[in-house]
Amino acid sequence: MSGSDKLEIMKVTALEVISEPLTFLILLSSLAMSALAPAFHYHQFGEATRMARDAGISALMVGGTLVALFAAFRTFRRDLEAGTASATLSHGVSRTAYFLAKTLGVTLAYLVFVLTLSLQSLVMVQGAAIGGVIAKETGDVAKVFGPSLALAMVPVILPIIVAAVLHRFAHFRFVLTANITTLILSIVAFIISNITISQFYNYTILQCYNMATIWLPTIVWIAIACALSRFKLNFAVTFSLILIVAIFPLQLYSLILLPFILLGGSFLYNHLELS
Repeated sequence: MSGSDKLEIMKVTALEVISEPLTFLILLSSLAMSALAPAFHYHQFGEATRMARDAGISALMVGGTLVALFAAFRTFRRDLEAGTASATLSHGVSRTAYFLAKTLGVTLAYLVFVLTLSLQSLVMVQGAAIGGVIAKETGDVAKVFGPSLALAMVPVILPIIVAAVLHRFAHFRFVLTANITTLILSIVAFIISNITISQFYNYTILQCYNMATIWLPTIVWIAIACALSRFKLNFAVTFSLILIVAIFPLQLYSLILLPFILLGGSFLYNHLELS
């Protein structure tokens, strides 16, 4: 199997995932949650920036995990049930190469989701930081900066209109066009935001690090879900197994470290109290 064949399988898989209506619905919901949660949350306790940061992380954790696992499950199951996998393997494609190409395709589609949501979240974090500065100067309650909220809402509203127009007059695929337009508008919003408020560079770096702690483990979950799809399990069973694999080691790790954490905390508390 040549490298071009692997790239073709990866590209087709990524386009299939991006063209899924459920992918766009989850992306749209995640973007709306990331933008509106910090803007309309009235109990921020003066920490609008943290609210914006946590809203973006929560949206990526929930929406990204659903998209990743659903895509990994559906793309392999559909090929197995339709006979596409058997037809591809009969043309001299090894099982390993086929699995890796499909998994990389799902991962690529997931990274498009991550990039779109991360860029919008960065705009909201920067807007919340500006709101905090304005609140200190005016003595008012910290709120998200209005223009930043408007920029963050552009990828939520405008892609539907653009995709509908292109689908009606140019016969473009609606969902694929909407997803790509959302990504483009998120990039444009991020660029405009950084041109005008580049002094909040540290917030951007911190949020990128926080996002990476979410999407890097999810890529591992994608590979596990792709492997489990070979056993013809339904989505609920696959999702449950992924959660067990993801959460149980963390819980075991926490239980092992718990005595040391308690002893260390007690030592620090006594030390600080004596000093």
